[in-house]
Amino acid sequence: MHELSIAENLMEVIREASIREKFTKVNSISLRIGEMAGVDKEALSFSFEIVAKGTLAEGAMLDVEIVPLKARCSACGITFKIEDYVFRCSSCESTDIELVSGREIRIDHIDVKDGET
Repeated sequence: MHELSIAENLMEVIREASIREKFTKVNSISLRIGEMAGVDKEALSFSFEIVAKGTLAEGAMLDVEIVPLKARCSACGITFKIEDYVFRCSSCESTDIELVSGREIRIDHIDVKDGET
């Protein structure tokens, strides 16, 4: 289960950040996940709930934004959304394209409670 390893990696990032930044509780985590990353939001939320149990992230809300798959055409220069996994420019039909979004898995924001409050 790919989502479980993502959740475990997320918890490792949170642990390391909590030591460095001295926070005691995670309220929410915002993620940006590309539609081509192959991540199921529900499976990730379920996995995160399991790995966060008993930690400073227990009960934290996981907010996942799905990032559309987009490309830039090298021939005509436009940026376009890839539909139905057809990797061809929607304007000039060129296949000389570069993916610009849709494969990422990124932590956008972690909302925490400071250890001193």
